[in-house]
Amino acid sequence: MPTYSYNLQFAEFDPRQVDDRGVASAREILEAFDAFDWAGQIVAANRLQKVSPTFSVLDIEEDRLFWVSGCGEPDDMFFVNDYSYRGEVRRLFGLLSSRGRISAPTRELSLAEARRAVEIFATGGHESLLRLLSSQ
Repeated sequence: MPTYSYNLQFAEFDPRQVDDRGVASAREILEAFDAFDWAGQIVAANRLQKVSPTFSVLDIEEDRLFWVSGCGEPDDMFFVNDYSYRGEVRRLFGLLSSRGRISAPTRELSLAEARRAVEIFATGGHESLLRLLSSQ
């Protein structure tokens, strides 16, 4: 069974500062996402101009990382995100390939989509997450 950990970054933090919450189950990760004060943190981020509130989840065994950062206004928030994982990287016009870090193409997400993406990630749904992040 995969092992996941997660961390939070609050609006008042310095850019390299995170609150590491450690190893957790998918259920615990989703509960933490739901408990995160996105609206309050977005207000604070807009006022402080330090960092955007960010929720990150790491799949320790597979070396996969997914994070979402809240932006906008509390009543019109959206989420930027990144999904990176190890995979086959092609170089030199596709003639050479090697294992490396891949950052999946993404788009802005709504709060519901961000939650769904965290849920998919924390339950191991690699292909489903790629589909969600690339869909319009």
